[in-house]
Amino acid sequence: LVVAWGSGFGRASVWGDLATVVSLWCWAWYTIDARSLLTRYSPLQVTTYSMVVGTVCFLPFGVNDLIRLDWSGVSLWAWVSVSGSAVLAIAVAYLIWNTAVQRLGSARTSIYSNLVPVVAMVVAATWLNEPIGWSRALGAALILLGLTLTRTE
Repeated sequence: LVVAWGSGFGRASVWGDLATVVSLWCWAWYTIDARSLLTRYSPLQVTTYSMVVGTVCFLPFGVNDLIRLDWSGVSLWAWVSVSGSAVLAIAVAYLIWNTAVQRLGSARTSIYSNLVPVVAMVVAATWLNEPIGWSRALGAALILLGLTLTRTE
């Protein structure tokens, strides 16, 4: 309701939907497996190892483009943006996530990932003037209700 209402359905959509489901499954697997690692290692260590393993796994897919890239054409703003994304959106976010998994557990922490589309919707409405509409408002309300229900003891 928050993201896909009114979007088309076709071959490109199916592949994108499949990629989304696979990525969500991988994220759930990571979160569950991280719990056992976080009993022995700190959130910083688990985050560091995750970043190193992820880099090693993805590097073969991009090494040819990195070799061919005209590095002199990369602007300062691009370097600042990539660095900020690497530090804030990736490293710090993983560190916060792993700390929450260690302290709250996998199940309680993973519930909060449902806020991602709600936050994206609010940011898009605020900065890009995207309309929210009744279906997105309903979807956000259902997400918030679900979060509230999981938090009640």
